[in-house]
Amino acid sequence: MRVSGGYHGRRIQKTGGSTFIVSLPKSWVVARGLGAGDVLFFTPRADGSMTVFPEAASGADGGRRVVEVSNDDDPDHLFRRLVAEYIAGYPLLEVRTAGRMGPRTREVVRGFAQRMIGPEILEETAESVILQDIVGPNPLPIPSVIRRMHQMVKSMQGDAMAAFRARDASIARDVIDRDWEVDRLHWFLEKQV
Repeated sequence: MRVSGGYHGRRIQKTGGSTFIVSLPKSWVVARGLGAGDVLFFTPRADGSMTVFPEAASGADGGRRVVEVSNDDDPDHLFRRLVAEYIAGYPLLEVRTAGRMGPRTREVVRGFAQRMIGPEILEETAESVILQDIVGPNPLPIPSVIRRMHQMVKSMQGDAMAAFRARDASIARDVIDRDWEVDRLHWFLEKQV
């Protein structure tokens, strides 16, 4: 059944006592070189929809992303690469170097895990760090996160002015620390949408 705007409508069918099935548009299956027995991955989205990935797009290992890095990579660039992979929604990120991972590279990966919501270091070897996202696909309602960000930014703005007027460096440092928390929430929202 074709609906306007390029959308395909499908009825949910029940087979057996507890299984539901939905057929896929033949044109979509053929265009991706898929066939009977191939594996698809489904990612629930914050808005209630689902994204479908063929096995090749998600990786045969079910969503593991290997990020090849060099110890010579700029730390800021490496951090931004990890944020991009986080937002893409991979449940497992393996950060790997060709040889022994240098302390600066390892520090960036650890800092990334500390600054994000969800990724935890699962395993470390001399050449790699594996991060697993321990947060499910829809853990927090988006409006609640946006309200929290708004409250934090409003408070930070007031404290920044107070720090400026009083020339108090400790208040200014606290505002900077809270800015990282706003960034964490922002990246978390991007991942959810």
